[in-house]
Amino acid sequence: MEAVEYREEEEEEEEDEEEDLSPLQRFFLSNQACINSDILLLENQLPWLVIEALMTATTVDVSMFITIMGNSMALKYLWTCPFDYDNMAPSDRPHLLGLLQLFKQGVLVKPRDPNTVFLSSVVVRAMELEGLGIKLEYSEIDKFNGMEISKGLLFDKLSLPSLKLDCTRASWLANMVAFEVCTASYSSQSTNDSSVCSYVAFLAMLMGREEDVHKLRSKGFIQGELSDKQILDFFNGLAQQISPGIRYFEILHDVEKCKYRRWTRIMVCKFVSDNAKAIAAVLSIIGVLVGIFKAPYSLKQH
Repeated sequence: MEAVEYREEEEEEEEDEEEDLSPLQRFFLSNQACINSDILLLENQLPWLVIEALMTATTVDVSMFITIMGNSMALKYLWTCPFDYDNMAPSDRPHLLGLLQLFKQGVLVKPRDPNTVFLSSVVVRAMELEGLGIKLEYSEIDKFNGMEISKGLLFDKLSLPSLKLDCTRASWLANMVAFEVCTASYSSQSTNDSSVCSYVAFLAMLMGREEDVHKLRSKGFIQGELSDKQILDFFNGLAQQISPGIRYFEILHDVEKCKYRRWTRIMVCKFVSDNAKAIAAVLSIIGVLVGIFKAPYSLKQH
């Protein structure tokens, strides 16, 4: 809890001069990256009863701590009210990692018709989305449950939350996935039981090659110190260890509907793209012929 308390103070007082820090604070500062990672390792989580007992001896604001850590994973730092766990039953408060997962999960998504089976074999890469008539857009809530597809006049819109990814935050994400795999009920019809796994699986599907990662990075959906290859390997490696949740298949189903609905346009766009040079040459010839045939007509009028 000392580490948590200092992490909170460090966010609020970044401009404190180094000579004002105690030896313990100096130690925390020099090892901040390791501490941030260790605090949220699944194997390091303390039962909530232990955390509550420790909180009686310190002034740590756990709600603000979870909010700061969660918001630091997003590129679009949207100010939100501190994560409120006071309304949760004590039995629903697992530990710090569990609270971070709940915070990043975002608003609860209303499940679709439980009798509907979402089966889809479609695989779409980030580089292919525009060819399918789908444009990437930032999710307004910037949480894992913020993935959705909405219809548009010219393009459908795929909303994705942004992600700031470095070694520490990659560790947080991997541990949230591990916790969800250990606790989620995949027989449940709730999309909220597997929101993290659905998000990771969907991003991994979009990342077939480094070019896809670069596309997402250039659009501002992923940033951080990791290279394109490191991000690609991280998501593909993580996705191989999980079973995607219901939300993943719902979004894939929506993508497939977009593809089917815009099939004619997709084929036309593909034809134009594949034959752009030939089409340009034909149009140039037509332009020349029109000019030739118009010349005698113009002379005749004069």
